Amino acid sequence: MIERLSLIEPRNPGCKAQIEEVYLTPLRVSELHVNIADSFSQEHHEKLLPYNDMVEETVDLQELANHNYVLLPTLENELGRIKDELIQIRNQLDEEHLRVGAELGVDTEKKLHLENHQVHRYSLRITKAVCTESVPVV
Repeated sequence: MIERLSLIEPRNPGCKAQIEEVYLTPLRVSELHVNIADSFSQEHHEKLLPYNDMVEETVDLQELANHNYVLLPTLENELGRIKDELIQIRNQLDEEHLRVGAELGVDTEKKLHLENHQVHRYSLRITKAVCTESVPVV
């Protein structure tokens, strides 16, 4: 756009100065700012790359998808053992969820929920509709 505006040759010479002042100068300044911002952003990006690599090498990104901040077990053997124990405990919780659902005769997908709450941690929650269904009316 700057190039096209520069090529305009108006009949009145005063208009050329006005085009320069109103359009070309602000466009050149904004283009300069964009170039400076891009180089500034690239410089910061390069400085942050080692930190990005460090996070990828130490944090288990699959667990992060579940909002669990877990270090990769490759950092220390003890972490691998603890991770295996956690997986085993979670599997036991899933089994208990299914067992309780079967014992109560309640659908574990829609009516009996195994939840991991930030305060209460793991708990079984039954929907209100199921509670009102099972209460006998006197």
